[in-house]
Amino acid sequence: MNAEQITPIVLLLALAVVGVFYLHYRHRTRAQVQETIRSAISQGAQLTPELVQVLGEPAVAKNSDLRRGVILLFFGVALFFCGIIAAMFGNDDGGAAFFMVVSTFPLLVGTAYLLLWKFTRTSQDE
Repeated sequence: MNAEQITPIVLLLALAVVGVFYLHYRHRTRAQVQETIRSAISQGAQLTPELVQVLGEPAVAKNSDLRRGVILLFFGVALFFCGIIAAMFGNDDGGAAFFMVVSTFPLLVGTAYLLLWKFTRTSQDE
C-alpha cells in the first residue's frame, strides 16, 4: 500500500475513533447522573421533576449553534484550502478533489448551524 491508499483509510479511522470516544464519554456521563439520582433516592432525598430534568439534560449554551456553525464552516474552508494547496504543489492524482469534496460536508453543516442560530435568535427576540 502506498500513501495515497493509506490516507483515506487513516482519515476514516481517525473519525471513527473520535466518534467512539465521544459516544463512550457521553454514555459514561449519563450513567454517572443516573447513579447520582439512584443514590439520592436510596438515601431518601426528595427529587422534584424539575431537578431530575436538569440533571438529565446538559445545559445548552445560548450561542451553541453559532459556535458549532463557525467551527464547522472554518473546518470546511480549511479542508478546501488543503485541496487547493494539494492541487498547486502536488501531482494532481485526485487528492485535491478528495479534499474539496470532503470539505463540502462541514461547509454545509456549518452553514445549517449558522442558519439555525439566526432563525432561533430572531424568533426568540420577537
